[in-house]
Amino acid sequence: MWHKMGLIYKDRWAQLPTVIEDGDKFRIYFASRCKDNRSRIFGISVGADTSKNVHRSSSIPVLDVGKRGCFDDAGVMPSCIRGSLLIYTGWNLDKGAVPYGHGIGVATLDEMSDRWAAVRLSDGPILDRSPTSPYLVNSGVLNGEHRMWVCNGSGWDGNFPHYGLQLAQHSYGAWQVDKYKEPVLNEPGFAYSRPAILNIYPGPRTVLWTARRTKDTPYVMMAYKSEGLGKRFEPAPEFTIHRSEDGWDSEMIAYPAVVRRGKRLFMFYNGNNYGETGIGVAEWIGDML
Repeated sequence: MWHKMGLIYKDRWAQLPTVIEDGDKFRIYFASRCKDNRSRIFGISVGADTSKNVHRSSSIPVLDVGKRGCFDDAGVMPSCIRGSLLIYTGWNLDKGAVPYGHGIGVATLDEMSDRWAAVRLSDGPILDRSPTSPYLVNSGVLNGEHRMWVCNGSGWDGNFPHYGLQLAQHSYGAWQVDKYKEPVLNEPGFAYSRPAILNIYPGPRTVLWTARRTKDTPYVMMAYKSEGLGKRFEPAPEFTIHRSEDGWDSEMIAYPAVVRRGKRLFMFYNGNNYGETGIGVAEWIGDML
């Protein structure tokens, strides 16, 4: 079961914690809404033993919004880090009959910089609206060199977008949503958040965490399992984490990031109002998943 260890960061809006190990610390990147109501990516460093001591934080953005007219000029949010690559979601406005659009971009992290600067590889997205993703696409999480989990839009209900979780494939020099595979999760009326994936060996088995909401209800955390590497997922309530009865994560719980450290397993996540109350952490107690 998950044992909640409490808030580790609440100094500013901190949405979508994206976490990597850094020696005896964790580096956490997140999106913070600034005075112009556009999100930028910032970072903190916390102790890996207690996960509560903030050693370092960036006062200026690791990644700023894109150039005017580009896919990410209205905001950026982190979704995945692999090596020095930062995969992120870009926001853009004025999309005709809907209020906004999303695409997925990539930048490289300069870990030696005093502010952990990131540099875009391109002003354009690596994945955006396309014949296989006509509405919007966001929250890319790499699963190998040529596969990426994405939240793929499946329609709009007024200003509320529906998302399913689907795999994208890199081939012939470009990323595209795999048109030959059905969405892994795609229930009518729901939207899903950026997933966290844990592949377990021997087995293999895959456990997937995501948060799910409707037009009228806030995010709740969901867990799914597959007896294989991402095939035929089924609900796994024994692995999920629930909202608290009161406090910072009593109304909503979302945006999981699951990280192994030796024999320990941590989940970083957001609570109420999409990260306004900060970032919390929980540790799995019991046999390793």
